[in-house]
Amino acid sequence: MSILFYFLAVVFGVGQSAAAKGYHRHGGSGAAFNVIKAGTALLLFAVVLLVTGFSFSPAGIGFGIAYGLFMALSMYSGYLALCFGPMALSGLLVSFSVVLPIGYAALFCGEGLRPLQIPGLFCFAVAMFFASGIGKKTAGAGQAAPADQKKNRGKWVLAVAVTFTANGTCSILQKEYGLRGGSARPGEFMFFAMLICFAVFLPAALLRRFFGKREEKLSRVGAALACTAGLSNACTNYATTALSGTESAAFLFPAVSVGTILLSLLTARLLFGEKIRPRHLLAFLFGAAAVFLLRF
Repeated sequence: MSILFYFLAVVFGVGQSAAAKGYHRHGGSGAAFNVIKAGTALLLFAVVLLVTGFSFSPAGIGFGIAYGLFMALSMYSGYLALCFGPMALSGLLVSFSVVLPIGYAALFCGEGLRPLQIPGLFCFAVAMFFASGIGKKTAGAGQAAPADQKKNRGKWVLAVAVTFTANGTCSILQKEYGLRGGSARPGEFMFFAMLICFAVFLPAALLRRFFGKREEKLSRVGAALACTAGLSNACTNYATTALSGTESAAFLFPAVSVGTILLSLLTARLLFGEKIRPRHLLAFLFGAAAVFLLRF
C-alpha cells in the first residue's frame, strides 16, 4: 500500500504543477486560482467524509487547522518570492525545507539518520541544484527584472525564509499527526486544512476583485485547470499524510520531492515542449541515487 501512496503523491504533485502552469499560460487571476483550487480540494474531502462517515478527533481538527494556516502562508509567501527574486534559486532554497521535518524526526521522534542516508541527503541537494536551472540567463514570466531583483533583495530573502519555514512546518505537522494515529484518518486532517485555506483565500480574492486593479477574466479552461490543481493537491497531500506515520521522514519527504521533480521534467517535455538538458539528466542520476541511499 505504501508504494501506491508514493505513486499517488508524486503523480498528483506533478499534476498540480502542470495544471498551475497551464492556468498561467491561459491567463487569469492568481487569487481566483487559489480560491478555486482550495475550494475544489475542500469539496472533495467533504464528499469523502460524507461517504466514509464524519469522525472528527481533536488531533485531526487541531493539526488540520494549523496545517491549513501554514499552507496558506507558504502559498502567499512563495508567490511573493517569485515576484521579488529569481525563480530557480527560490525553488532550490525552498526545496531544502525537508531538513526541518528530518531534523524534527531525528530529535523528537527517535528517527536517527542511518549511515547511507547522509550521502543520500547530499545527492538530494545536488539533484535539486541541477533541477533548479540555476545559471540560466533568461527570466521566466512574472519574475522581476535583474535591477528590480537587486532592489527587492531584502523582501525576497524574507519571502524565501517564510516559505522555507512554512513548508517545513507543514511537513512536521503531517509527521506529528501521522505518529498520533492520523495516518489512518488523513481525510479529516485535510478537510480542516483546506477549509482554512479556502477561508483565507476567499476574502482576499473578493477584496482584489472589487477593490484591486482590473484582472483578466477567468475562462472555462482556466477554471477547469484550477479545479484540476485542487483535486491533485488533495490527492498528493492525502497520500503524504497517509505515509507520514509509518515512513521515515528522512526518506519520505526527499523521495516525494525527487520523484516530483523528475516526473515534472518529463511532463514539461511532453506537454509543454520544454527541452531536456544535460543538467536534467544529472538531476535524474543524483535523484535516483538519493532515493536509493535514503531508503537504505
